[in-house]
Amino acid sequence: MDDYEKSRELVRRVIESGRRPVILWIYVDDIGKAVERMFRRALTIGRTDQLDRMAASYKQVPEVLSALANEFPASVSIYVADNSGHRGEQQFI
Repeated sequence: MDDYEKSRELVRRVIESGRRPVILWIYVDDIGKAVERMFRRALTIGRTDQLDRMAASYKQVPEVLSALANEFPASVSIYVADNSGHRGEQQFI
């Protein structure tokens, strides 16, 4: 969801198929904490990304989600879960 054109196309295809897209963004308010968790995942399950890519995504996702919400206000549901605290303390905002 960090690339507007790709995300827009995906949302459009889902809507055209007769379904309603639901997007859940797991948000962390501190990029340092987000990167730390990324490295922890990489060490345990092998899932990682380059640091510059992670930082760019961190910046772009809210902009893309806002643009999608504005373009498809009646057709897409976007939820944000704040995962900034400790494990199990997520809350929807």
